[in-house]
Amino acid sequence: MSSFRSIRVRLTAWYFASIILLLAILAHGSWRAGKASIYHAVDDGLIHRMDGVIEVLNQHSELDEALLAKQLAESSNLMIGGSLFRVFDGNNRLVYQSAGLARHQVMTGPPTVSGSIVFRHADRG
Repeated sequence: MSSFRSIRVRLTAWYFASIILLLAILAHGSWRAGKASIYHAVDDGLIHRMDGVIEVLNQHSELDEALLAKQLAESSNLMIGGSLFRVFDGNNRLVYQSAGLARHQVMTGPPTVSGSIVFRHADRG
């Protein structure tokens, strides 16, 4: 018991506790920074892909549904990493479904938002 009162043992315990605390803070900060970086990269990728879909829709809005679906299929084949999206018209009818969604048989209905949907990405962070 008298050895714990030694200054050498107490300093070693304080240094050990300080290093453990600093390493825990560093690990937590690194984990949070890595998580934020991954989320930011994924969000930017999704925004970029959505911008491409919106651009195709704006450029070919005068086409009938069959030709619009063909244009969307061609542009989705050019997307890196595959594409998983659906396009509905104003009457909630499916205009186009990407091959990835059809292949994986993802079943969801049309959007439940009333009125027209406008995608805008003003804040790109």
